[in-house]
Amino acid sequence: MSSERQPSSLCSICNVDDAIIDCTPGGDGHGFCQECLQGYAKANFELNGEYDRDRDRGGLRSAPGELPCPHFIQGACGCTAIAPSILRRVVDDATFDMWRKADVRLGMAALERDQQEAEAQLDDAEEARAPLDNLRDAVQEALTS
Repeated sequence: MSSERQPSSLCSICNVDDAIIDCTPGGDGHGFCQECLQGYAKANFELNGEYDRDRDRGGLRSAPGELPCPHFIQGACGCTAIAPSILRRVVDDATFDMWRKADVRLGMAALERDQQEAEAQLDDAEEARAPLDNLRDAVQEALTS
């Protein structure tokens, strides 16, 4: 007997028996119809959707830039994210464009955070250097007097 879970023949969102798409390439035992997966993706690529959030649940992590499985959000599975290869096959062009824009938005936010952190480190370095500059100036003044 195989320990690999077989996907249900029902969509995990609408419970309709349809062409089922698994979240992960290996299959995780639950799936979604194309219409529901498309709608879920579209709703979550919006600003501040699940795509933008960092989720950590018992050592499993769905990071910003990953579309978490709806069951992962509910705490019901360990498939942290819907595989991009599967998502690309399922979503229409408009949703794919939303996905690309969400990636750009996340990339810009990461760059902004990195820039703010670098500026804070530079400020800290300048503050740490000030006493040394004062000491150097005092020594130079003492030597020239």
